[in-house]
Amino acid sequence: MSKVPKSPLFFLYHIKESIEAIAIHIQEGKQSFLTNRTVTMAVIRELEIIGEAVNKLPAEFKNNYPLVPWRDIGDFRNVLAHHYWGIDLETVWNIIHNPDKLPDLNNHVKTCIQDLENHSSENPE
Repeated sequence: MSKVPKSPLFFLYHIKESIEAIAIHIQEGKQSFLTNRTVTMAVIRELEIIGEAVNKLPAEFKNNYPLVPWRDIGDFRNVLAHHYWGIDLETVWNIIHNPDKLPDLNNHVKTCIQDLENHSSENPE
C-alpha cells in the first residue's frame, strides 16, 4: 500500500500551530524559558516539529519562496534533535524573538497558506 503524499498545506498548518504554541509557552518571559525545564523542552519540541515539517515540504514548493531560509530551519531541527546537550538556550531565545527569525517565518507561512488556499479555490479539482 503506497502512501499518498501530503499537501504542503498539511505541513504549513503544523508549522503555524507550533509557532502559535511557542508564543503561549513563552508568555511568562525569558527567565521562565531559561529556568523552567518544562517550558524549555516544550519550546524545543515545537521547534523540532517546525523543522521536521519544513523538511517534508516538497523542494518545488520551497523554491517558490526563496526568501524563507528553509534549509537553515531544517538544519536547526537536526541540531535540536541530535545535539541536545549542546543547545544554547540564549540562542534559542534569540531565534524565537528576533523579528528576522521565528516571527518572520510566521509571516511567510501565513503568506504560503494564503497563496495555496487561494490557488486551490481558483482551481477546484
